[in-house]
Amino acid sequence: MASFTKKAIRDSFVKLLNEKSLSQITIRDIVDDCGVNRNTFYYYSQDLPQLVESIVDEDAERIIRGASYHRFPGRLYQCSTGICSGQSESGASYLSFRQPRHL
Repeated sequence: MASFTKKAIRDSFVKLLNEKSLSQITIRDIVDDCGVNRNTFYYYSQDLPQLVESIVDEDAERIIRGASYHRFPGRLYQCSTGICSGQSESGASYLSFRQPRHL
C-alpha cells in the first residue's frame, strides 16, 4: 500500500481485528478509527472482503520476496515462514503452506 491513506486504512483494520472478530468489523468502524470518510475508503477498496484480500496478497508477496531458495530434484522451492512456492518440471506454479526443509 503506497499511500499514507491506504496505510492508515490498513492499520485501522488490523488494529480493529485485534480488538474484535472479522464479522464484527464494519467499514464505519475503520473510517471512524483512521479519520477518513467512506468515499475515501471506497476509493482504495471495493469492500471489506477486497481489503482483506489485498492485505493477504501484499503480506504473502512480502514474505515470498524475502524468502530463500532451495533446489530439490526437479523442483525449485522458495520458502519462508512455512509458505513455499515453486514450479514443477511441467512448468505449473504452486503455493503451499508447510515448514521449509533445510538442506
